[in-house]
This record gives sequence, structure tokens and C-alpha cells, in this order.
Amino acid sequence: MVQNEHGKVLDVHGGVDTEYRNVWMYGINRSPAQRWAIRYIDEYRDPEDGEMGTGWGFKVNTDFYLISAMGGRRYLDLVGNASVVKVPNGRTSQKWFFDWKTKTIRSRRTVSYALQIVSNGGGQDMVVAGVNSNWW
Repeated sequence: MVQNEHGKVLDVHGGVDTEYRNVWMYGINRSPAQRWAIRYIDEYRDPEDGEMGTGWGFKVNTDFYLISAMGGRRYLDLVGNASVVKVPNGRTSQKWFFDWKTKTIRSRRTVSYALQIVSNGGGQDMVVAGVNSNWW
């Protein structure tokens, strides 16, 4: 479990394992709602694209899924620019990659945008939007 500089981690809101449930940033409680697996889509890539991003823990420019450890094993997905969990569907909205140049996690659906944190008053939601310094 990797936390950001504010002590927050990716969390399925309320620990509820349902379709289209929002994913946001929340304080660590070590529940299954905060555990994620990274599954690379293609382990056999050109070495330049598949190199590990030293200090970041991601393979560079290699597609992956973020899979919740909750019972439904739902994937991080995009609906509009909101991050939610959904059953695997093979769409580009569930495919992510690490961009070494900007040090951001980007969606294959909208490659000019990066995963970011936005404040919603009580917590922090994850959205995909134009790159800024608050991506993680």
C-alpha cells in the first residue's frame, strides 16, 4: 500500500464493493477497499517500454489494470472523468500506464490527461484531468 504525501491512499468509497462505486483518496485503514493489484496487460514488451521506472515502482509506458482486492475484484475505470470500480470489460477506460516523462499515471482512453486528486469537501476524489502537480 503506497500513500501520498498527505498520508492518503486509493480507497473504494465506504468499502462498498458495488458497480460504479467511487474511488477516492482516504486515510489508511488497511481494509480490502485500499488494497490494489497491478496486472500488466502485456508482459512481453520492447525492453525500452518495459523498463522499471526506478523509484516509482511502475514499468514505463506499459499498460496495466488496477484491480481492487475486494471480493468483486473490480477494476479501476473511468466514467466521465470520475474514477470508479467496475467489472472487467476490456475497454480502454480500464487500461492505465505510467508516463515516465511527467511521472503520472495516465488512462489509455484519454492519454493527454492524468489521474489526479481533487478535494470534494469531506474527502478527496480521484479524477482524470489535465496534468498538474497534484496527480498523486
